[in-house]
Amino acid sequence: MADLFEKIGNSRTPLPEKTVTRKMIDEAEKALGTMFSNEYIEYLEKYGEAAIDGHELTGLCSPDRVNVVSVTKLERMGRASSTTFMYVVEQTGIDDIVIWQDKSGKVYLTIGDKKPEFIACSISEYLDRY
Repeated sequence: MADLFEKIGNSRTPLPEKTVTRKMIDEAEKALGTMFSNEYIEYLEKYGEAAIDGHELTGLCSPDRVNVVSVTKLERMGRASSTTFMYVVEQTGIDDIVIWQDKSGKVYLTIGDKKPEFIACSISEYLDRY
């Protein structure tokens, strides 16, 4: 986890830390019908949301365009049913590419309605590779 926090701290585009409570996280998980990974929960509790070297990660925040609940609900429509228990980590805005994470922390990529493709073991590893 320190690796992800280090990346956020060293980012050229840090966002101000926001207060996210465990209750807010529980409500988001309930709204999505899934559980967040420990990595994502710690990230939410510490930052709320973040932009890291060109990657704008979802979070519990306003506006809706980066809110994990709003973005995930939108992206699940028309996608493979295997995204039902995942949540969006990043909407890339390029070629309908969306980055997802499951409760174990594994990160996946979808393009359009294609099945999710495993790409990394954590958000930190994803950021290192892409």
